[in-house]
Amino acid sequence: AATYLPALPAEMAGVDREVTNAAVTMLRGSTGEILALVGSVDYWNEGIQGNYNAALAQRQPASTFKPIVYTAAFLQGPLPGHPNGITAATMTYDVAIEFDNGGQPYTPVNIDRQYHGPMSVRAALANSYNVPPVQLVNLIQGGEQIAMSTRAGKFETLADVCAEVGVDAARFIFLSRKSDSHLDFDLDVVKQQSMDNPVYYVQYAHARISSLMRKAEEQGVALPEPSGALMALLTTPEDKALFKALDAFEDTLELAARTLSPHHVSYYLMELAGLLHRYYTVHHILSGDDRSLLQARILLFRAVAGVLRTGLDLLGVSAPERM
Repeated sequence: AATYLPALPAEMAGVDREVTNAAVTMLRGSTGEILALVGSVDYWNEGIQGNYNAALAQRQPASTFKPIVYTAAFLQGPLPGHPNGITAATMTYDVAIEFDNGGQPYTPVNIDRQYHGPMSVRAALANSYNVPPVQLVNLIQGGEQIAMSTRAGKFETLADVCAEVGVDAARFIFLSRKSDSHLDFDLDVVKQQSMDNPVYYVQYAHARISSLMRKAEEQGVALPEPSGALMALLTTPEDKALFKALDAFEDTLELAARTLSPHHVSYYLMELAGLLHRYYTVHHILSGDDRSLLQARILLFRAVAGVLRTGLDLLGVSAPERM
């Protein structure tokens, strides 16, 4: 592990880290032999309770628990998104994330007070970085927050969440937040097949269009090639809103790729799905005698379905044709 430990940056030398006491136990790794044990920095300093042997005290495991967390992950075998399981070479992220600590915002920091971005699990463990071991999320079930703590060794794994709500829902929700933002994951909402469930909201938009295509085919509606004449028939505010949203897809992908922020795609898909659902509320698609207008709307919806399908695929989420 020492191979991966960086040198202390020059700007950190001599910096006051607000540490008043310390304890250390040094072991010989091959035998477990205790080489040195120091209970405090100053036995005679009553201000820090120096005569209390902190090396032998019962206290939170803190970073000593990290190898256990990683070992448990290695032993899990295949996991959603990791068919070959978690290995030392698996990529993870060391980024700033804010957690709710009893109503108070808490953002873990590393000893060098920096974040190091993408890295392997091997490097994260060797450097004892604080975010990668368990990307904690506040899970909510039945309106109550599920308390979790890495220090106490109590947490919900990603495998648990996927088993509870499904891989599609877990991926979409996790990819719908900024990497440095807090997330409340409501298990009950995500399991519902309702418009309150973000992933259902987007997937249902795609399934809704697929159903429309099937019904149009049953009615013998032919799908011509797109043309300016047909598109000119789409003049309502709802038509224009969908055109504008479709035009923004390429820019959204460029922004997400440039900033390494997939949540831009999730937000875009939810907005596009909302415009599609509103269209259905305002217009009766298959009714009416204007066959050309119907063909134009179906062409527009086919384009919306293609963008929804592409966006969901980029997030690793399925685009069902029936729900």
